[in-house]
Amino acid sequence: LILLEKIKDYFGGVGSICKATKTIHQYQVLSLKELRVIINHFDKYPLLTKKRADYLLLKSAVELCYSTERRSSLVPFYCKNKKANKRKIKQNCSNKIFFE
Repeated sequence: LILLEKIKDYFGGVGSICKATKTIHQYQVLSLKELRVIINHFDKYPLLTKKRADYLLLKSAVELCYSTERRSSLVPFYCKNKKANKRKIKQNCSNKIFFE
């Protein structure tokens, strides 16, 4: 929990820390405005592992939400998690991106 609080502070207080289970906490950034802070960080300090592909997918989804041409489109994005299961990223371009 302390580490998550430090991460939140590092990013200027954006996001929130939630209790997922009795023993697990999560750091979440849900608004497009706040996601820009995270994206700017990873543009400046790029990921070097396979996580970079997931980041680029997220960045594309956020950019799509800011695009005036495609703003009304709902486009599914797919990425693989650690177990190689596919999960669908749905976007609600009003202000949040949701992960299933």
